[in-house]
Amino acid sequence: MSIDRVLVADDEPLARDFLAEALSAHGLEVVTAPDGEEATRLFADGDFDLVLTDFRLPGLDGLSVLKEIRERSPGVPVVLVTAHGSVDVAVRAMRLGAADFLQKPFSPEAIDALLARLGARLRLEEENDFLRSELAANRGDDEIVAESAAMRAVLKKIDRVAETSETVLLQGETGTGKELLAWRIHRKSPRSDGPFVRVSCASVSETLLASELFGAERGAIDGATRKRPGRFEIASGGTLVLDEIAELPKGLQAKLLRVIETKVVERLGGVRPVRTDVRIVATTHRDLVAETALGRFREDLFFRVHVMPVRIPPLRERKDDVRALTRHYASAFAAEHGVEEPTFTPDAMHVMVAHPWPGNVRELRNSVLRAVVMNRGGVLEAEDVAREILPPRSEGGSDGELVGRTVGDVERDLILKTLDRTRFNRTEAARLLGLTPRTLFNKIRLYENQGHIVVGRPRERRRPAPPVPEERT
Repeated sequence: MSIDRVLVADDEPLARDFLAEALSAHGLEVVTAPDGEEATRLFADGDFDLVLTDFRLPGLDGLSVLKEIRERSPGVPVVLVTAHGSVDVAVRAMRLGAADFLQKPFSPEAIDALLARLGARLRLEEENDFLRSELAANRGDDEIVAESAAMRAVLKKIDRVAETSETVLLQGETGTGKELLAWRIHRKSPRSDGPFVRVSCASVSETLLASELFGAERGAIDGATRKRPGRFEIASGGTLVLDEIAELPKGLQAKLLRVIETKVVERLGGVRPVRTDVRIVATTHRDLVAETALGRFREDLFFRVHVMPVRIPPLRERKDDVRALTRHYASAFAAEHGVEEPTFTPDAMHVMVAHPWPGNVRELRNSVLRAVVMNRGGVLEAEDVAREILPPRSEGGSDGELVGRTVGDVERDLILKTLDRTRFNRTEAARLLGLTPRTLFNKIRLYENQGHIVVGRPRERRRPAPPVPEERT
């Protein structure tokens, strides 16, 4: 529940004190006001998550307080406190936007029930807001096509681990469908009725990412005009996907480890711990074992997320899926764009299967989309699909810049750039280059002997040279 600070307005001291004591028993910070004017002034100066106001107040009555708060902060729930039997007042309040009402005389049990209803409502609103933003950026197609034995084995493993509440680590290249598999885990888990929340650990500043994960109090970061819950809070009771966890800054890795171990988060700028209950699904396109060995990923956090690891094979290792996905997307895009569903000649399908698909399913999807739209259905020949799957020429790769260079120079540049891209993961670099690890190692030694600096290469320790003795005069 994301209610921390409550404003209580009641002109009766006994009722006001009783409400304050009952709410404080739930760990809430309570501020009280004896009339409507004081209540609206306190609300304007403070940051409140909930307002309880009596209907009969000197000066501004409860309905007037309700209207002003709704105009100022429509997202803050207001509960109207009414005398027993004042049904008409309660109905008017609900029509004006009151979140709930509480009848006098009230009991601790009635307040417990009220907080439970408000907590469920606020959680649902937060989840709906998040899901709406996710749907706005949805990838559009969420069907998993698996004809190959390798992918069927992955799905079988996914379905088994989904039945548990253990942390799952999905490892696979970019575009292999890690997010879809994370959704499958959630959908088939005991938490399927809970929220499904995703947060990207890449391309965000450390402070902003911390506020996304753990939340922030008002004024804790620039632009935080009011308290905001983090993804751990929003996902409580459901599944939290930590996308590209290997990109998480080292400072946040320690904080994430604490949250996983204690199941408690502290918002930025906050002092009150918030309990959370999430099932974590982490994804990465990197070799997390290598990242840990190189010191870029904490070893203790690695063992926390490497509980149920699942490797997703790249598309080049499951050729049967290339054929199935090609037909699937061709049919879907033809229907979407109102054109005839195309057929692929054997040579055209051979081109699709022979392509290495470095972008995996995402690249294949986009290539089929271009082929369907540009050719408007009919029969697709080999040249039709080849034209759409050829990678765009990079700015630095023109023929004019290659002419005049030796094959050895071009090969060296390609190997060094691949090593840099893979953060000196020799196994991954050798695979991308089509070399054996031993051949790659020999080339690295050759380049170093030639005087080239290989970034990330572990350097051998050299013994310091002995001091040169001073000449005696």
